[in-house]
Amino acid sequence: MPVPFETGIQQVTTFGSASTLIWQPSNTSTSAYGPLGSIAVGSTLKDLVITNTGANTCYVGMGTVIAGTPTGVAVPAGATLYLYGYNVIAANNANGDVWANTGAVSTTTSVVVGLATSPAGV
Repeated sequence: MPVPFETGIQQVTTFGSASTLIWQPSNTSTSAYGPLGSIAVGSTLKDLVITNTGANTCYVGMGTVIAGTPTGVAVPAGATLYLYGYNVIAANNANGDVWANTGAVSTTTSVVVGLATSPAGV
């Protein structure tokens, strides 16, 4: 099943064992975290999709996840994590930020993060 991303609202990040910001719902994140600059402050962002497109498991959490430590939700290589119920107002702050790491030194992976277009199972 293809990942149901809202067109043009995706962030792609490659990271390793360091805690890395993979989704920032700030409307100012056009260069560092993806094409969210077209989203107006005050817009409601709902239902997030995180797909691990890399070769190693990653660990996803809200707020900073501890570098080099496998904490948070494990997302194996090739797997998708749906955060239905994610509901954040776009603003110039850290509310709704999502972080990840691989939990192991010398490993990297990549993720694609975006807004879902439809609920799971539809």
